[in-house]
Amino acid sequence: MEEAHNTFTVEGFRQADYVDRLKWQKVRSPELMFWKNEPAFAACAGKVKYTQNVTAIRNVWYQKKNFWVINDVVEVPLKSNVIHYFNFHPDVKVTSNQERCEVIAENAEISLLIKFLGQIRIETVRASESTPSGWICQGYGYRTQSVSLKVSWVTSKQHSIMPFIIVPFKNTPLSFLPYVEWNAGTGHGAVQLEEACFALGPDEHGQIRPTEK
Repeated sequence: MEEAHNTFTVEGFRQADYVDRLKWQKVRSPELMFWKNEPAFAACAGKVKYTQNVTAIRNVWYQKKNFWVINDVVEVPLKSNVIHYFNFHPDVKVTSNQERCEVIAENAEISLLIKFLGQIRIETVRASESTPSGWICQGYGYRTQSVSLKVSWVTSKQHSIMPFIIVPFKNTPLSFLPYVEWNAGTGHGAVQLEEACFALGPDEHGQIRPTEK
């Protein structure tokens, strides 16, 4: 992949199986569950059924011109491991904060705040010949080491949700830095931007949704 991207693995099942350089097999095609485009936001969801008992659903909410809220829903029979891989361009500086469950990725033009609303473990993945992570492909047969993060979490029940927020911002001395506040006890929080503030809370399905204050 030449652009930044994110994949996740559930109980060892991947969205595609890595074979060799630029070679993948068993590429799963997600089922589109819904798509909605409104003046203030856009939302969609896709589902991949790996086996009869293992299903992954990604629900994306884009608050236009502001940020994204992503809810990953995992349905498994027992406690399971879920792993996210975030792959960045080599020019991107990536800083992680395990205590705050957040990542900041930045280059000369823009920065991204990635905030997880749950208990996770963050690790840096180093490129090697035996792993597909940690590389970008700039052309057929050519690849370069890049920055990859491995973010893992453990499902606590058959139906588990891991929400995370992606907020783009300009990181300059005079810029307003966005802030995501989250209270795990109440299941509510807020996204504070320079010109707006949005409350975060669960909808009727338990997925996190923003509401402008």
